[in-house]
Amino acid sequence: PVRAMIRISGRLVLSAMILLLCACGSQPPEKQAEPLQTAAGYEARAINAHRAGQYALADRYFNSARELYLMFDRRHEHARTLVNLTQNALIINELEGAYDYLSALDVQIRYAELPEYQHRKKLLYSEYLIRTNRYSEAAKTLDELLAEPMTPQHLLNPALINRAVVAVNLNASDAEQWLSRAEAVVEKSNPLQKARLLRLRGQLAQSHDDAAELLGQALEIYRETGFPPGIAAGLAE
Repeated sequence: PVRAMIRISGRLVLSAMILLLCACGSQPPEKQAEPLQTAAGYEARAINAHRAGQYALADRYFNSARELYLMFDRRHEHARTLVNLTQNALIINELEGAYDYLSALDVQIRYAELPEYQHRKKLLYSEYLIRTNRYSEAAKTLDELLAEPMTPQHLLNPALINRAVVAVNLNASDAEQWLSRAEAVVEKSNPLQKARLLRLRGQLAQSHDDAAELLGQALEIYRETGFPPGIAAGLAE
């Protein structure tokens, strides 16, 4: 499934982006300083907009930063903005946009030789597969990620949560095992992770009353943290 990420959407002319990277990478550092400060400012605004739930605005600011990083061949920063753009798109279920950004990220990783972003890309791709109900493919991607000894520790928890999501939605015999593993490592400081696990626990609940109680707890967390996508997902369940 990961190889499919290299397919390029018609909306992204990635070959032109690569040419632009090559053409603009030789500019003197003194001519880069001000535009790169501007790009960092765009990123900061994007993060603030994202945290405020203004996802369309965050997308615009991240893309503005991305354009400048492309212009000055800032490969790490460009990859970072693609990661953030993908996450932002997935939160609001903008799946076509998320796939476009993932495809661009895959090309950037290969072209710029940035293997450190491979694990993050796999995690994001698993989320994309979950959102498109491709649970078996997501399970394979996550099993690879969890088995890889070089996977960074900070990515293991969300990978475990995604693996539990997959197992529950597949009605797999090991769903309880995956959910328990995820519950054991979820960060107390991350209420959104806790809410997602409560929703999963509700799906496995034996009674309607238990399921409703768990879902109510998740909704309360989403309301307290001001997370509209979570509220919408919880109400839909």
